[in-house]
Amino acid sequence: MSSRHHQQRAQIGNMEMTCDIRPSSSSTVQGNRFVFSNCGAQSPSQRNSATTEAKTLCARVKAKANQNLQASLEQQGIIAKQKFNSQRKQWQEKREIYKIYAYGSPNDRKRYQHQVRQDLLAQVKSKEEKLKNERRERVKEAVEAMKTDYRDNKSEIDSHRNHFLKLRSYCKFNQQLMEERRQASAIARQQILEYERNLLTKDPFNWSKTLS
Repeated sequence: MSSRHHQQRAQIGNMEMTCDIRPSSSSTVQGNRFVFSNCGAQSPSQRNSATTEAKTLCARVKAKANQNLQASLEQQGIIAKQKFNSQRKQWQEKREIYKIYAYGSPNDRKRYQHQVRQDLLAQVKSKEEKLKNERRERVKEAVEAMKTDYRDNKSEIDSHRNHFLKLRSYCKFNQQLMEERRQASAIARQQILEYERNLLTKDPFNWSKTLS
């Protein structure tokens, strides 16, 4: 923390050295520094005005840097104090425990041992309860997964069954159509043959009735 403090102080010192420049010509501001360029002779009033502006800007930069440094130091101090208080509390607790074992009476030791046993028992119960809850949650997740899997399998089986029934109905319908078409074709062919026989019986060319 001290090295960082010295670095920040050195930066502020550099800013002060930069801001102590006495411009003899016109100047332009770039960041926290002034860039000077010879623009010929200037009147004393212009020089005084430029010097006043430079001093004002340097004062503002310095005040802002001091403010940031102060805030950073305060924050670091708060963190260090919290850390120290935590370490001191832990040390005091260890010291009290050591005092009980080293200088405490038998009753104090017995009470402390009883308290330790109670704390250990509470930790064991808490751990067992946590394990039971975790096991219960895992069982619940497994049951839900099994139900979901059974529901998905049943849905898939029902879908396959419906698809099979549809295909079988289509197959039966196609077989029925083919059978009806075959029967219709046979009837039509039989009718054509009968018609041709009738024509042959009436044809004079078949006078002997030997053509059929």
